[in-house]
Amino acid sequence: LLFTELLKTNKPVLLSTGMSNWKEICDTVQKVQNANSPLAIFQCTSKYPTEFKDVGVNVISELKKKFFIPVGLSDHSGSIFPSLNAIAQGANIIELHVCLHKRMFGPDTSSSIDFNELKLLSEGRDAFHIMNSNTVNKDAVSKEMQSMRNLFNKSLALLSDKKASTILDASMLTAKKPGTGIPVSELSNYIGRVLRKDVSANRLLREGDLIDE
Repeated sequence: LLFTELLKTNKPVLLSTGMSNWKEICDTVQKVQNANSPLAIFQCTSKYPTEFKDVGVNVISELKKKFFIPVGLSDHSGSIFPSLNAIAQGANIIELHVCLHKRMFGPDTSSSIDFNELKLLSEGRDAFHIMNSNTVNKDAVSKEMQSMRNLFNKSLALLSDKKASTILDASMLTAKKPGTGIPVSELSNYIGRVLRKDVSANRLLREGDLIDE
């Protein structure tokens, strides 16, 4: 009766699935939609507190696929982790219990987070939003970080000082930072090349160190 009266107001309905089965959920969603009331639906497990294994974040995606409406998590775990997990999986709304501190007396304390945890959860929500709202182009980032690439990539160098006319083999060569010299990926092209002059191992190998092929 109260639910019928609520629908008459045409105000938004926040529906927690709690102990409901799928038939009850579907029937209730249909009633709300028939009344043309805005609706959001929450995965909820009516255990106080709810253990992580019973949170049921998988239901969030199932609700989204079934109803194409805003979906959330109504959590009673006493931890911020289920809410963060739900946000990461696309939950639109989070509902939970908050207490002033975990030493308070009352039936909801064990199912609640405190305000420090709420602040951390809110910061996590905002961080997720920023990450999800901004795409990254790997090619553009690579170009932007060329100086860093040069610093951390490696180039060919000698393992020890070598004299002019030395014929290079793989055992004489190593990879050293920075990546501003001959790329290590071209190692095979330098096997068998001949040194034009004496070359120190304290610097990168250069094309000018080698006799032209």
